[in-house]
Amino acid sequence: MHRKNEPYSAVVPVHRIDRNTKGVVIFAKNETFAKRLHYLFKNSLVDKTYEAILVGKLYKKLFIEGDIVSVGESAPVQVKNLKYSDTIPDKNQWLDNNYRTSTTLSATIMKPIRYEKNECFTIAEITIWTGRHHQIRAIAHAIGFPIVGDKKYFKAGAVDVEGRTGQELICKRIGIPDLGLSVESRYSL
Repeated sequence: MHRKNEPYSAVVPVHRIDRNTKGVVIFAKNETFAKRLHYLFKNSLVDKTYEAILVGKLYKKLFIEGDIVSVGESAPVQVKNLKYSDTIPDKNQWLDNNYRTSTTLSATIMKPIRYEKNECFTIAEITIWTGRHHQIRAIAHAIGFPIVGDKKYFKAGAVDVEGRTGQELICKRIGIPDLGLSVESRYSL
């Protein structure tokens, strides 16, 4: 692992995904590129798309805002000031007006793809404009559609969907428009 103020001796991750999340992670081979990628991730100039199995039937595409607030190192984060709408604002305008002035505000878009097990579960595409700690997991739980297998935010996390075990959340795609780069995970739900 790279430590601050040490020279790079190997490839290093430039962002992170939760331990139980599968999917794409971007690495840098040198310090110059790592700094550039860190800047792009920090300033929400990267497109991040996930897939998840949600408990319940999400009927329509939602834009969800909420403050992600840490309450302790091992405790789940809390979502405050939750608002959602089926109208998606312009991303750049929303970021300029909201995100750049807040250390807690998050923006998440959830879109149903298909339903499973008598429509009791939703396979959803989730796009995040911000990268707050446990953002997707906390938001999904806060709006009443927790992620299957998420034992931190969904106490009944062991719900079985077609023999699946573990947290059903995948970082499906990362796009970096400034670099003309898009990477997609081989995992699927």
